[in-house]
Amino acid sequence: MTKSEFKRLNTEYQATVYSATTPDGILLIRPGRRNHLLDNVLTAFRAKRWAYITAYNPGSIPMSDAINEAAHIELCRMLMRKGLVFFEGEGSSEGYPGEKSVLVLGIGRDKAKKLGRKFTQYAIVVGKRGDSAKVCWLTQPDS
Repeated sequence: MTKSEFKRLNTEYQATVYSATTPDGILLIRPGRRNHLLDNVLTAFRAKRWAYITAYNPGSIPMSDAINEAAHIELCRMLMRKGLVFFEGEGSSEGYPGEKSVLVLGIGRDKAKKLGRKFTQYAIVVGKRGDSAKVCWLTQPDS
């Protein structure tokens, strides 16, 4: 990824709204902002940390619906096998089709990064109770 591509993608990822359907309703997560409803969900599930991950469009390269859906199903199966609590949602940004994603509760940053890399993602969104959401890059631009 070039520096200009990194800059463009960072702008897009920062502007994306990351949603998740939880027992308390639909959460709308925005980088740089704290979400009190998300804090409540974390408290209810006795979790301190969270991550928002997608398996869609690895390397920010558009894939077919069939490939994206198969990857999403595999991500959900992995989370179930690990016994992690997660809620499905969608990352959406103006001018781009939404990407099915998951909000994973109780997962640390390192494990979340490893999972994001497994699905060849450039970035994930992470946070902890009481803090704002942050885009966490899994790769850096070429020098």
